[in-house]
This record gives sequence, structure tokens and C-alpha cells, in this order.
Amino acid sequence: MEEYKKYIKKIIIIILVLLVLYLVWKIIFSRKDRFDNVDIKVGIATTVKNPHQLNDWINYHLKIGFDKLYIVFDDENEDTSSYINSDQVKIFKNNDDWKKELLTLPNMNQFIQDKKEVMSRQILNFANSRNYALQDGIDFLLHIDADELFYLEDSTLGNIFNNNYDVITFQNWEMIPKKDDYENCFREGVDFKINPRIFNAYGNGKSAVKVNSQSQIAGVHDFSGNNKKFSNVGKILHYPSCNFNEYINKYKILGKFNDKWWDSVKIPFKFHTESRDLITECSARELQGEKNACENSVRLYYNRSTVLNDSYNKNDIKLIEFVKNQL
Repeated sequence: MEEYKKYIKKIIIIILVLLVLYLVWKIIFSRKDRFDNVDIKVGIATTVKNPHQLNDWINYHLKIGFDKLYIVFDDENEDTSSYINSDQVKIFKNNDDWKKELLTLPNMNQFIQDKKEVMSRQILNFANSRNYALQDGIDFLLHIDADELFYLEDSTLGNIFNNNYDVITFQNWEMIPKKDDYENCFREGVDFKINPRIFNAYGNGKSAVKVNSQSQIAGVHDFSGNNKKFSNVGKILHYPSCNFNEYINKYKILGKFNDKWWDSVKIPFKFHTESRDLITECSARELQGEKNACENSVRLYYNRSTVLNDSYNKNDIKLIEFVKNQL
């Protein structure tokens, strides 16, 4: 009996030792995971116009570890007094001084000559923001829009932004509202399409560039270079047309835009061009005195195209509450 007890005691001791070793390994691993590339500084550059809940956009990105945010207001007359402006947030306006800086950018003549295209202005604004980021000692600069948030996926910026690469591309997921009147999509929107085949907007991701590298802009949200990586960790959460009122206003402002970007690249997003046609037509009816024409004729299309319903495969939808919890 005594021998049996000794045997059991040895087994328990071995189990406890193994447990302690496992816990020590977990601590070491988690510390390594946390502090790898801790000196990497990451920024975001974006162009905005009447942005959705911009202070939440700012606070969220600063909270998860971004070092600098470069925000360019496309309309120089837009009131920016209510937005956070600090050492970590640089707000620029598309005024004469900014435009003079854009003229000094190398290899940007084609975009300077075609400023009517919003993507040309985004490219120019990013290129100039990159110069500021270089001065500020930023290592990587991510180019996303004001209706997009970066999602860490249980990692850290220090681990995700690897200095061995010049360009890092991240997959995007698309928020799908449960109703058409979200007041704050960043706080209320927790359901995301993860299958690009059912997105209303783009599905090819967006990129960050190593600021001091030779990589140059190759499209509005991508960069050239051989030293590139498509990251499996980190996502761009896209909140497109996240409530009906902002959706209507967006397309009224855009107006009857061309079917092709830069008059050469056909716009591939059916939702984008159909929304343009519907809202352009109903806006004309409103000008002719038909009150609430857009409200009456477009809401059904918006809800059918964007709001979560039973037609979606559950495997194509992912619940993400990380953003809401951070805010």
C-alpha cells in the first residue's frame, strides 16, 4: 500500500512540474509575442469628407497602438474644430498651402492633372502624408479610409508589422448592419461578411508601406515592390454606407460619376453604380418638387442590398465585438 502511495505521489509531482513548466513557457511566449518589434512605429493616412464618427475612429486606432494619424480633409472649408487634434493626430486641409506641397511630389503629374477623380486626390494626399511620416520617424504607414478600422485579431501591431517587408497587405471584411438607421456604426456594427464574393464594395484588401523604402504607389491602396507580404493576421474592417441617411448623402454628393475610374478602368461594383443611378434619378425628381422621392424609392434597394437577412449563409458572417468593446 505504501509503495502504491509513493507511486501516486511521484505521478502527482511529475504532473505539477509539467504544469509549472507549461505555465513558464506560456509566460515567456506571451511576453515575446507582446514585445517583438516593440520599437516599430505605425501610422495611418486617410482622406476624409464629412466622416462618420471621426473621433471614435481616432480614439480606437490610438488605443490599439498606432503612433500617428494623418488626416486630410478634402473640403478645405469643412469645420474640423470638434475633432481630436493632438501630437499623435495631424489634421491637414486641402487648402492652397497643401496644394503647393502636392505640386512638389515626384512622379505624380498624372494624378495632379486629374484631381477631379477622388482616388487621385487620395493618392496625392497619401504621398504627401508619407513625407510627414518620414519626418516623424514612422516605420509603416497604412492607407485606409475613414469608414475603415484596423482589427488586430488577438495580436499586436509590433507582431503584425514586420520590418523584413516593404509592403504588407491585409484582407478586408465588410460590416453588414442589422437595420438601416445605425447612429454609430463603429459601436453598433458587429456583423461582418468575410466572403469577398458577397461584398458590395472591394474585397482585395489594403496595404501599408515601409515609409523609408523605395516602394511607390501602385493603385490607390497598394504599393509596388518585390519585398511584399500578404498578412494572415490583421484585417481591415470596412463599414460602407452603414446607415441609410449617410448612404443617400454620399451618392447625392458624388452625383453622376463616370462608369470608369480615370476614364479607363471600369468600376466593378454593381452596388456602387446602381446606387449612383437610383439616387441621381430620385434627386432630379426631388428638384422637380417630388418630396422625399429618394426616401420612398431607394430605401427598399438599400435594405435589400445591405441589411443582414436570412439569405446570407451563416458561414459567411463573423461576429466581431472587439471594436465596440474598445470604444
